[in-house]
Amino acid sequence: MKDRPGKMRLLKNEYLQAAFATVVFLGVFFWQPLFLGRSIVDTRIHYTDPIYQELGIHSDHYPFFRPDPFYALFDHPALIYSYQTLKSGQIPLWNPYSAGGMPFLANFTASSLFPLKLPFYSSSPMKVYNYYLISRLFFAGFFTYVFARMLGVGRYGAFLSGISYMACGFLIAYFQYNVTPPAFMPLLFVALQKVLTTPKSSSILFLGTVIGLIFLAEHASTSIILLAGLGLYSLVWIFQHGTKSSRPWAMGRGPLLALFMAGILGISLSFVTLLPFLEFLQNAHTYKEEEGHTYLRDKRLDEDGLRNLAGLFIPHYKTPWFASSPYPSNTYAYQSYAGLVTLILALYALSSQKINWSLLAVLVLGCGLAFGLAPFSILSYIVPLRYTLAQYGLILVAFPLALFGGMGLDALLSHERKARKRLQKLLGIVGFIAINFFAGFSRQVNWINSPWSDWKQLLYTGVILISIYLIYLAYLRKPQLLAKGLILLATLDLFYNGYWVNSPQPEFHFPETTPIRVLKEDRGIYRILSMNGVNRLNSGLVHQLSDIQVINPVLVYRYYEFLKTAEDSAGQPYTLIPDFYDSRFWDLLNMKYLLRDSGKPLPATEKFRLVYQDPHVLIYENLKAFPRVFPVHQVIITENQDQSLQRLRDPDLDLRHTAILELSTESSLRKEIDSLSFPSPKSKEVEKIESTAEITLYSPHQIIIEANMKIPGILVLGDTWYPGWKVQIDNRPNIILPTNYLFRGVYLKEGPHTVEFIYHPLSYKLGLYVSLFSLSLCALICLICIVNKVRPYPYGWKFSR
Repeated sequence: MKDRPGKMRLLKNEYLQAAFATVVFLGVFFWQPLFLGRSIVDTRIHYTDPIYQELGIHSDHYPFFRPDPFYALFDHPALIYSYQTLKSGQIPLWNPYSAGGMPFLANFTASSLFPLKLPFYSSSPMKVYNYYLISRLFFAGFFTYVFARMLGVGRYGAFLSGISYMACGFLIAYFQYNVTPPAFMPLLFVALQKVLTTPKSSSILFLGTVIGLIFLAEHASTSIILLAGLGLYSLVWIFQHGTKSSRPWAMGRGPLLALFMAGILGISLSFVTLLPFLEFLQNAHTYKEEEGHTYLRDKRLDEDGLRNLAGLFIPHYKTPWFASSPYPSNTYAYQSYAGLVTLILALYALSSQKINWSLLAVLVLGCGLAFGLAPFSILSYIVPLRYTLAQYGLILVAFPLALFGGMGLDALLSHERKARKRLQKLLGIVGFIAINFFAGFSRQVNWINSPWSDWKQLLYTGVILISIYLIYLAYLRKPQLLAKGLILLATLDLFYNGYWVNSPQPEFHFPETTPIRVLKEDRGIYRILSMNGVNRLNSGLVHQLSDIQVINPVLVYRYYEFLKTAEDSAGQPYTLIPDFYDSRFWDLLNMKYLLRDSGKPLPATEKFRLVYQDPHVLIYENLKAFPRVFPVHQVIITENQDQSLQRLRDPDLDLRHTAILELSTESSLRKEIDSLSFPSPKSKEVEKIESTAEITLYSPHQIIIEANMKIPGILVLGDTWYPGWKVQIDNRPNIILPTNYLFRGVYLKEGPHTVEFIYHPLSYKLGLYVSLFSLSLCALICLICIVNKVRPYPYGWKFSR
């Protein structure tokens, strides 16, 4: 077998063999979803929702390995909504079904336009989504192999690296989540290495395209962590190779210029989503701004860092101390496990051969983030999105460990005499650390009375260590058995643990049950409030039911403050899942139906009327809910949103007949409104004015209203005010006024009017033009190179005659 690193030509047998072996591994790993129609997507969390219990599917209330339901609460509804909107011929720019309405494309977690996701939209997106998830692991494994070969690792070592990263704990723990950038990290490093070694035009185009792909993928936090590792790798590589040159600045100038050009190209290609996202951040609330938030208190580095460090030695998802209380176990406890074989071989490589300092720098950065090691741990607090969880640093730990593991296998194959004592020492050290982590820090383990399950993982670790040593003893007799034995052991280790983290489930497609059909019989425009877990957050995206509740890492700032004010008025602590039902803020928000668990009926009241009941769900109609759109003829003018929020808190203010408008003193519209003789806010005459408004078209990006004003007034639309919404009144552009702090309002003169709201933000249009221009430029350069036989050079192009 030739161990010489080959060029990245996928038609060569070596890479076809690597791709085939990767596919075989994935086929064994996911044989039930691929061949028996089972689902990778774990939807057990929905089975216990009262709204689905009529299906008769029984499951534990919390899936054993997945107490955190975010993947099911946002990722899957977002996928279905993207499919539904794209199928209708529109780009999903706006989400009208969560909160009071919020941006959708601008939310990175949705990633509707991610190119590699587009082919997987079909008539059954949840089913085909399984194949998309599997394809991400293929990219991770195959391009890790390619990158290892580019670094000079032998074929056995490169294959071990590919398997180790593809099936590492982080990718498996986050397998069902919209966390795509880590899976494409190896491809990014392949493109980077080509730019560093041959900074020519084709390499720049390659790297720029991959950077754009990363930015278009979901989960901005991991993208930033990944790009931080990429930048550090580049700087160390340039410094290391530049010091070997008599002209280090000249040597580093070419790669630096190429990296800069590739970065600009990647950003411009992803501008279609990046620019709306930046606009979203300017108008949004994030966890980072929330001092003392429970989400942050529970995710400090001192706790997670220790758990992550222990996870390198023990696949401890069944060990009580490492699980998140009050759950007996969770997926996150497995996230730092990269395999004992890989870990030991990586340590062997670092102790026995010339070190790849660029990779080591990335590994150190990842350890600082994941294990809370200063000064790198401070980066978790300065990421511009929000507090970044410690476990995201494991991306930069797993990838270098996998590569160092492959290098360690190469070193074992070449260092026959010196290997024995060094390997024995490493086995002893790793075993000692594993025992101490388990026995010293696992506080809930009783040495005498603990059940077998508490000791199972420690014994499993011991079996793996003994197996490595036995394989090494066999290697002393037949050296060719070492590589195959260690690769097989690493595969079995990662397969055994990873399979139980993502065990196949029955398919679930968010069916329309009787309560959902009852709600849809009302053809009006309204919102619901699902309480007691009757209907999971964001499920309205699937069933086109607008729900007050929402779960999202970034919220429109005005809605966040509105919700917080509502809960403060009810004497409730802040949460995204309100636990109170009778609120004037919910009336204002057009909450017409209230969903309750059948075991928690409401007390008799004139405000709520029971309209549906079954053994699992109660549906009440709110008889005092405001219409989604209504005219008012009393006005209170404020100068900014703080003043509007203060007036909104007034419990005596009749918002059914009064509008709070934000208008600066210099606004010409304010002068016009001031010049009109509106009834005073306390006048009863306004209730006798018979102005009307009716929604004739309501879609995610367009709303048409027919209004008839008896006197001039304000038309209030109970949807979130947000930049990018435009309005036309009788086919003439007009101004949308922030109304009642959260909503949209327009000033209408006396008479009939057609009011049309359209969402087509400038951020999206400008981003789309920049992305299309960049894409066209890339295509043009490729075409010129092909047609005119252009030979790319580091600093330009030379046209052959």
